[in-house]
Amino acid sequence: SDIVPPAIEKLEPALWPRIVLTQQVREEDMARVRTVYDKLKIAAELAPFFSDLPARLASTHLIVSRSGAGTVAELGTAPNTLTEITSATVQIVSSGNPLPALVDVALPVASVTDLERYEGMRVRLPQTMTVSEHFSLARYGELLLSVNGRLLQPTEVVDPNDDPASGNNSSGTSNVAAVSARANLNLRSSILLADTSATQNPAVIPFLDPANNTIRLGTTITNLTGILNHSFGNYAIHATEAPAFSYAPRPLSPPAVGGNLKVASFNVLNFFNGNGTGGGFPTTRGADTAYEFGRQKAKIVAALCGLGADVVGLLEMENDGNGTTSALTELTNALTATNGCGNWTYVPNPSGWGTIPGSTDEIRPALIYRTTAVTPVGASMSPNDAAFTQARAPVAQTFTVDGGASAGQKLSVIINHFKSKGGTGTGADADQGDGQGNWNAMRKGQATALLSFITTVQAAANDPDVIILGDLNAYSQEDPMDILRAGGLIDLAVGEHSYVFGGQSGSLDHAMVT
Repeated sequence: SDIVPPAIEKLEPALWPRIVLTQQVREEDMARVRTVYDKLKIAAELAPFFSDLPARLASTHLIVSRSGAGTVAELGTAPNTLTEITSATVQIVSSGNPLPALVDVALPVASVTDLERYEGMRVRLPQTMTVSEHFSLARYGELLLSVNGRLLQPTEVVDPNDDPASGNNSSGTSNVAAVSARANLNLRSSILLADTSATQNPAVIPFLDPANNTIRLGTTITNLTGILNHSFGNYAIHATEAPAFSYAPRPLSPPAVGGNLKVASFNVLNFFNGNGTGGGFPTTRGADTAYEFGRQKAKIVAALCGLGADVVGLLEMENDGNGTTSALTELTNALTATNGCGNWTYVPNPSGWGTIPGSTDEIRPALIYRTTAVTPVGASMSPNDAAFTQARAPVAQTFTVDGGASAGQKLSVIINHFKSKGGTGTGADADQGDGQGNWNAMRKGQATALLSFITTVQAAANDPDVIILGDLNAYSQEDPMDILRAGGLIDLAVGEHSYVFGGQSGSLDHAMVT
């Protein structure tokens, strides 16, 4: 009432008598608005409310709806908001109308906030979208989809110090801007797919492959349609019809790697066996009950047997010694007792274990092996190095191969577990904003110490062949990996991804050889 009439008055006077106008006006403003339009000789129909606006669109040049009829606002507290119309008077003026046409939305968007304009609308994603994360599927009925394949951790493919990433510089910030740009691109390239339920932990988990009752990363979908919504700081497509996925198949067996001796690493996810005789639950880091531990053990034994490896480096094994009730003894006994799995035993704790840095944590690295495939040579070893005080000390063992073309040859295996990215570091160990997270300086020190330990192991074995395995808690282009490559180690698993965090895949776990 205060803005529109003066604005129309500024038009060319020759246009005034040609305008047909419909305007919502409050009763108290009606007279003064009518005076303006009568003066301009504009055909204007004024009323507090119109019930037939769809029909009037065909015969009116301009429709003005007053804001008092409803206020557009953001419901909630940023960033957890949803656009709503409050204080609105709603009247059904017609029904049975066709839905508005789908609006195509292409990713990546120029800015994540560009999606706000489509909130509440029927949209279609015409591109092929890939499942990059399913962490929240069972609880919230959500999948994270991305364009151009699975999302990768920025420092998996972008080196903070080198461009191109093939360099091995392990200090500096010359390429941090590219790391940040990759992180931003990941945000702009992804969107959630959500079911239409508000129930947590639904009885029926949506979107699963009916053939095997799961959904694997790498599954794709094209021409996804639904309603675009915003909640909890994220944009999501609420599927209005069952999505037609092209499900990624589950491999039936491990990939062929050749050779006649297989070496692997495996995270047993806090394998704690209570007191070793059926009691002692809940444990401090592992299973809460004997039943839960039984399920964990059965799955791990099946996976290790199916892996087909001859030597395995284990991570997150309970650090409770080598006695008859230890977790390590229980696992190797269970492997040996499984039909077709072979005879297994473990490498005993190195000398000084329990006193050297990194040997007193609740979890430990460990080595197990098939007794028919290899034979230990000499004692196991760990470095007495302060670099591992806040990590787990590496464990090394030299073996000779028992059969095949490599019979009699030596190989030293070192299993590692560097300091994690969790927690809050200080000083050089604080998050430097370069994509490498907390404690990077400490992991760099552990990488340097590992190179020194490799030299010690080679001297003791009188053989140069060493493979290092395990969780280095560093993605492929981060500083600790640069240090190891600069020290002469060769990465055996380039392009492989062992971990997903925040919807982004990468490798914190590595296998490297001298």
